[in-house]
Amino acid sequence: MVWLGWTTAAVVAFIVLISMLVIRIDVDYRRKGGDDRLQVTISALRGLVKVKKTVPALKWRPEARSVDVSEDGVREQRITLDTIRQSQQQLNRLKERVVHLLNIVKGFLAKVRCEHLHWYTALGTGDAAETGMLIGAAWGLKSTAVGWVSRYVQMKDVPNLAVTPDFYRTRLYTHFHCIVKFRLGEAILAGVKILLHIRKTEGTRDKIGSSA
Repeated sequence: MVWLGWTTAAVVAFIVLISMLVIRIDVDYRRKGGDDRLQVTISALRGLVKVKKTVPALKWRPEARSVDVSEDGVREQRITLDTIRQSQQQLNRLKERVVHLLNIVKGFLAKVRCEHLHWYTALGTGDAAETGMLIGAAWGLKSTAVGWVSRYVQMKDVPNLAVTPDFYRTRLYTHFHCIVKFRLGEAILAGVKILLHIRKTEGTRDKIGSSA
């Protein structure tokens, strides 16, 4: 039975090591004119394990009031107001099933560490007054977003934010780069909590339905 004890110890040690594994996520997004580029890199073990994915680009179609999701110039999906409404309905049902979802997410975010946050934007309409208003709105949006994130995520450094006006031409350029780290065990724990709560909620509903 000695081998069984060693096997159990090895399995436990492996699980502990996996849960302590640090996951690094690097998000790099650039938009210049009408071109988008979003790249997400997930790595572990100091880069020995790495997965890189270029996310499909988003193209706004004002005439159709929709957004095309495409990759390598080929349209794969169109997002319209109807698809957004359907997504909202699904989200509302999820909120009903997972009452404490926000608390679970907050608990996980408290374990996340932001190593780097850079967000630069240059924009203009060719009109000084309009450009000034847009610059103010852009600063407000960035301050609100970064302020919300800072409430729940550990920030290693002060976020690097910048907005540059272009008063003489129509221009839109933005570069967002963020690096976050967290332990795999924390992500797994949050996922397990969500699944357990979903099962608990479904079980409660089944009992209420059968007794009605």
